[in-house]
Amino acid sequence: MRGSLLVPLFAVASCVATEPAPVGERAQAIIGGSLDDADPAVVLVIATNGPGRSFCTGAVVSPHVVLTAAHCVDPAVVGVGSTVQLFVGDDLNDPQQANDEANYVAAQARAFDVGFDAKRIESGHDVGVVIAQNPLSAAPLPMNRAALTEADLDAPVRLVGYGITGDPSNPGTKRQAKTTLTDYNDLLILFSDSQHQTCEGDSGGPALLGRSGGEVIVGVDSFGGQGCMSGAYDTRVDVYAASFVDPIINQYDPPVDMAGPAVEDLSAADTSTGEEMPAAPAAGSCSLTRSHDSSGTWPLALVALSWFLRPFIRRSTRGPRAQLRKTGPSVIP
Repeated sequence: MRGSLLVPLFAVASCVATEPAPVGERAQAIIGGSLDDADPAVVLVIATNGPGRSFCTGAVVSPHVVLTAAHCVDPAVVGVGSTVQLFVGDDLNDPQQANDEANYVAAQARAFDVGFDAKRIESGHDVGVVIAQNPLSAAPLPMNRAALTEADLDAPVRLVGYGITGDPSNPGTKRQAKTTLTDYNDLLILFSDSQHQTCEGDSGGPALLGRSGGEVIVGVDSFGGQGCMSGAYDTRVDVYAASFVDPIINQYDPPVDMAGPAVEDLSAADTSTGEEMPAAPAAGSCSLTRSHDSSGTWPLALVALSWFLRPFIRRSTRGPRAQLRKTGPSVIP
């Protein structure tokens, strides 16, 4: 396992808002990139809170589940009472795409790792999901499940995101850039090529690494230095795929043999036992925000009663790994 990474003193998240971003500002789109119309599974995540909106990127990992960054969905960052929707087009600035209602999908729920703290974003845990109201048509992208090794250093990686183009009020065009994996630790990946990196609006976007079976999501864009000129940091997906993302996918997109009553059983069950989950360096427990009119609200509300205080315990506790793995989802109706 690699050691600690050198994190910039002034680390800032890479979402973009039409008002000043609560966790910092960055000024350009994907640096050294090109327009991208060939990644339908990469979507724009739009959080609306009153007159303000924030923009992030996400990747479809199952018909209903979009992987993104925690700071893109955390109410403490995007606003209490905010709503989230997905834009599945390539360019929000294209009037034809922007005015096509078919390009918008409402979110029925969102979740994020309760270990995330926007004031200490460099500490990791910046991973979340958006659950679409209706299934998305794009073929899901596979998540990396293999632990990173020395062999992955300097491996080619492709970054995809909807970052701004210099004008903070004008995000929404999908771009890609090619770079290499510089370093990693237990929670984060570093991409140090300042000529090819992510920036504001690219938060939550995937870093795609080639494996023998094709590209997999190896990282989720999280933060970087001011000015987007000193490298970028991603959350490691292999750490959270089994412990955080899979239980949510199984709830909203269960395998065929889990169809029917098994869905209700899963949503009401204690998913924190970890008996069938591989060990991970850090737990992927989550805080879930769900629409009041969504189906399945009552089973989730029951879970909320028993787990309400767990996120606060998790934020203040750095116990053994086994203890962390036992923290389950906290539901906010």
